[in-house]
Parts: sequence; structure tokens; C-alpha cells
Amino acid sequence: MGDDIQNMLLENSLEFQALFQGLSLVIVILSKKGLIEMVNKYTERIFGYTADELIGKSIDCLVPAGIRQVSTPLLAQHNNGSMFPVEINLTKFTDDRQLIFIKDIDKQTAEEKQLNEAEQLFRQLIMHMPAAVAIFDTRMRYMMVSKHWMEDYRLGNRNIIGLSHYEVFPEIGEKWKSLHRKCLNGEVFHCNEEEFVRANGDINWIRWELSPWYTTTGEIGGVILCTEDITRRKLAELELQQLNNNLENKISENTKELIESLQREKEFSELKSRFVSTASHEFRTPLTAILSSAFLIETYKTTEQEDARKRHIERIKSSVRNLSDILNDFLSLDKLEQGIITINKESFDLSVFLENVVEELGGLLKEGQQIILSYYGAHNILLDKVILKSILLNLLSNAIKYSNTYTNIHLTAEVTNNLISISVKDEGIGIPKEEQNKLFNRFFRAKNVMSIQGTGLGLNIVKKYVALLNGTIIFHSTHYVGTTFTVTFPRNTN
Repeated sequence: MGDDIQNMLLENSLEFQALFQGLSLVIVILSKKGLIEMVNKYTERIFGYTADELIGKSIDCLVPAGIRQVSTPLLAQHNNGSMFPVEINLTKFTDDRQLIFIKDIDKQTAEEKQLNEAEQLFRQLIMHMPAAVAIFDTRMRYMMVSKHWMEDYRLGNRNIIGLSHYEVFPEIGEKWKSLHRKCLNGEVFHCNEEEFVRANGDINWIRWELSPWYTTTGEIGGVILCTEDITRRKLAELELQQLNNNLENKISENTKELIESLQREKEFSELKSRFVSTASHEFRTPLTAILSSAFLIETYKTTEQEDARKRHIERIKSSVRNLSDILNDFLSLDKLEQGIITINKESFDLSVFLENVVEELGGLLKEGQQIILSYYGAHNILLDKVILKSILLNLLSNAIKYSNTYTNIHLTAEVTNNLISISVKDEGIGIPKEEQNKLFNRFFRAKNVMSIQGTGLGLNIVKKYVALLNGTIIFHSTHYVGTTFTVTFPRNTN
């Protein structure tokens, strides 16, 4: 009977036969008695049977619970006895035959989970960014906003997602609308200082950057707007200018303190401005990768395209890791600035701790790279494990990132009666000598790593963590030879 129906397919439609065998979907043809007459190659792959093993058997061997007339989640059974969830559709094929379509939703669920995790992580990143950020579609309707956007523009708990930007801010004039239209045509704009008059008459000074974002097809999907309220800085500058004009004859200790305070305010605002630029640039790259891969995965439906699907899933995973690193830097910096990090010292074996750290970083190593651990001295120490792990993960991940393939990274620890010393040595690109005095500055990135992704916050955070543990950090680096970082802490055993 199987040969009869196959001949019928070949006689009536070669195109149908090609489609029948080529779809990445289980297709089974049943006789009037409910016996399997024909299956496609994907059925053999999913269920672990050959076509000859299935011909003449009941559909119950594949779906023990039986089939239904509607698409319903059921459990199917593999040749090895394992069960997996499927959706089934039943349709009439000929007068005495039926077509059954069986969809493996296990695989679909895993991919959807990856996409959902990426989307949730990106939403968290936007929400917690210490800057006012909004993402719009092509009709200038809100898609995502940061917490600071709602706070800076005093929008309270209002739900603005899906609303037009011009509905939320009716005071926006033709100048801004023209910029939005140009941005939606591919132009990028920024301004370091501009007056913004609110609908209630309040005057704000803002710094802003406006840029488009793109879909996988290369079309513009909308715009990203990053703004910073610099009103305090502007008023401070005006007041500082006035004070400087009167300083010749009226200088006093109180005035000097006020000038220093205003100067600190200005420096802080400038630092925040650099943060806006850094964050705007760094999250745009993984966002584009996630969006483009998500769209492309939906287009790869055949068995031959499985490798392409896997490549894009790995690309999503890599982008998720990048977003996680950026988000962790932002959150760590925020906690350090607020002084809310507490020290929780505990006794532990440092050698075992370092072995676990090395194992955890195995997945980040480039081809041929390895971390060589050397340990000397006593094992038991008293320190904050969480903070120490953050320090080592940052130093080791930098060594991996800035070193080439087939190079060694040396992790060396020595514990004496009084000191704990840990060093990380790489054979990487090194740090230019003229830039080494700026290495621990916030947002600083050496000129030889500008093409490598990073926020410029990692070493600044490390230095603050080391200080919290009453330690010190030093480094030695030679351009194109390598870099060694050494952290030391006082050893306490009680």
C-alpha cells in the first residue's frame, strides 16, 4: 500500500513529493483503518524509526494517547521510549486517507525561551540604566523607557508604552518633529546643551543624542533617544561665572567652598554625560544582534537550515552575555556610589576557591587559551568571597578578552602569615605607556582596545572593591607583550 500511494504522489505532483519530504515537520499518511501508509524523512529523524518500521503500524506507536481533530498539546513517544510534547493537526487527504501533521514543540519552546530571556534582560538593562533612555517605533510610539526617563520628566506611574511621544509631550515643536523625521531616514543627531521649555512653563536644560535602530532586513525600525537633564549643571555654571566676576574684591572662605562645590557638581555632570554616550553606544550593538538573529531564526524552517539556526541562537546567547556584563557593571557602580555594599567575611580554602573560578571561566576561553593556576602557602583565609570573586572574574575576563588565541594566562596566589597576594598575568596586547596613568579612571579605555566591546568601568570597580577589603592593586604592562595585575590583602584568620 505504501508503494501505491508513493506512486500516486509522483504521478500527480512532483512538487508535492518534494515538499512532503523536505519540510521540517512530521507528516504521516494514514489509511482508512488508521494504519500508517507513508511518512516523510523528518518523521524518521524525530521518532528514531525507519519508514519501513512504521509502515502498517497504528499511529498509537507514535502518539500513544491517540489523535484528535484539533491542534492540542499531547505527548509523543520516541523509539527509545522517551516522551516529548507535540501539537497535532489532522486533515483529509483523499476519500479514504488522512494526513497528520505533528509539530515538536520542545525545540520551539527552547528557542522561544532564549528569545524571551534576551528580551527580558534587555528590558532590565533599559529600565536600570542611570540615564533617561526611550526607544520608539517608526510612528514615534514608545516601546521601552528607562526608570530615569520617567523620573527626569516627572511622568510618575503613568503607562506611556504604545503612546505617541507627541501625546506625552504636547509642547514638542516642529524643530524636534523635523529631527525625528530625519532620524527615521537614517541621520544621527546630538547636542551638548539645549533649552527645553515644558508645557507648564518650567525651563530645563538637556543634553541629548538621537539615532535610528535597524531591523534584520536593514530597514529602520524606529529611533533611540538618550537625554540628560543638565539644568543643575547649567545653573551651577551661571552661578560660578557670577561668583568669579565678584571674586577680585569679595573672596572668602565660604565663597571658596561654594566654588569648589559647584566645580564638583560640574565635574560630576560631565562624568554622567560621558556615561550617557558610553551606554548609548555599548547597548546598541548587542540589541541589533539580538533583533536581527531573532528575525532570521523565524525564516529558517528546513532541516538544511539547522546549522544557520544554531549559529543565530549562539549569537543571541553571546549578546545576552554582553548585555549581562554591561548591566552588572551599571548595577555594581550604582551600589558602590550609594555606599550600600556590605562586607561579609567568611573563612574558606583559597586554593579550592581559585580552582572553581578557573573552571567557571572555561567557557570564555578562546581557542588554545588556558589558565595556569599556581598556589603557594597556607590555604585558609578570612575574606568576603563575593567581592573577591567579582575582582578575579573581572581581571581574568580582561586577560582572556585582550589576549590572542593559543596563549597562556597565569593565575598565581601566595598566602603568608600576614598577606594574601594574587596576580593575573597575560600575554596580551598590553597598555600603551602614555595611557597607563589613566587606567583606573571611570569610563577610560585605552586607544588600542577601542574596537573591542567594553564600558570602561571594570577596573574602576575593581579598584573600589579592593579598597573595600583594605587591599591594594598594582600593575605592570608592556605594549604588545602583556600585563600583570597584582592585588594584596591583609590576612586575618579570626
